[in-house]
Amino acid sequence: MTGIAAVVTKIDRHIGNRLSLLRQRRGWSMATFARLIDMPEEHLSAMEHGELRISSALLFACASQLDVPLNYFFSGPYNFTFEEIVDDLRRGHDAVLRGMDD
Repeated sequence: MTGIAAVVTKIDRHIGNRLSLLRQRRGWSMATFARLIDMPEEHLSAMEHGELRISSALLFACASQLDVPLNYFFSGPYNFTFEEIVDDLRRGHDAVLRGMDD
């Protein structure tokens, strides 16, 4: 995946951490939960470790399977600021533009 959508930010890592914690609290293995949301276990692992962004549709599916509202994934405490998220996105955008020059 290329482009700004592929940039992983601190909020993506936060969401992945919340997803992992809730899945474990439910007593579900990564393999079990990956089957429930119909995705490869490797992708789920990458999302939980903040290495892969999660789409809004997939986040909705996760929330539905885990029986939590979507805002669960965005609740704090946060260890980053809004400015840091914007900086992450800018760095990703700049990298995409540099790649277009090649």
